[in-house]
Amino acid sequence: MSEKYNFSDLAVWNEDSIGLVVIRSSEIGEVRRTVFSELIMALGIASTDDSVNAVALAGLNANFVNKIDFCSDLKCVMDDQEMFSGLVSMVYSFPKPLYAILTGDALDIGYEIAAISDCIIAADDVRAGITQAYSFRLCGSLSTQKFRDIRFANAKPGSNVDIVFTRGNLLGDAKKYILSDVWASRPLMRRRRLGEARSAILEEHRLIVEKISRTTQEQGKSAAEAQQQKQ
Repeated sequence: MSEKYNFSDLAVWNEDSIGLVVIRSSEIGEVRRTVFSELIMALGIASTDDSVNAVALAGLNANFVNKIDFCSDLKCVMDDQEMFSGLVSMVYSFPKPLYAILTGDALDIGYEIAAISDCIIAADDVRAGITQAYSFRLCGSLSTQKFRDIRFANAKPGSNVDIVFTRGNLLGDAKKYILSDVWASRPLMRRRRLGEARSAILEEHRLIVEKISRTTQEQGKSAAEAQQQKQ
């Protein structure tokens, strides 16, 4: 894996048989929607690269991923649903261990990205989880079930992440752990865990469409009432 593939939203390279996929984000952790298609491409490349034994997703600077500009019109939402389904399908069939390394906060969609991995490794000073108003989009209603408490809070092993290392040597400790943890059963366990991923995404999508439809109806009603008052 290397930058020869000209990714815009990712930086990728091979480090001692670990394919590192760094998600580029803004200073506040916001990513573009195109990051999902690039993640699909990067995982596809890694799946056939014999020099890569495992893949680790990581963030840039002080964040993993915290925000994305989601669509608010129904046609765009349909396109997003296909994109999210494509990424989860790729993760489901990915034949190698997949990790997420949280060098910074993972909020909402960022936490969903991390949760579809086999193992979330976090620094001891980061926060991870879902806010109350957030609606799942990336199979999070299924992938987060292995954790006890997914509310956005400080990273805690078994609660909202799998493993926590001190900030000072996070990447070094994460690398040692991954190299010692690469074993053939990880992908099988992931497929068992995400076995109902398609139905989960469809249900998540249905709820989002209903929410947008209600909002559109309420806005239309308010506009009609305002127009009547002017007459």
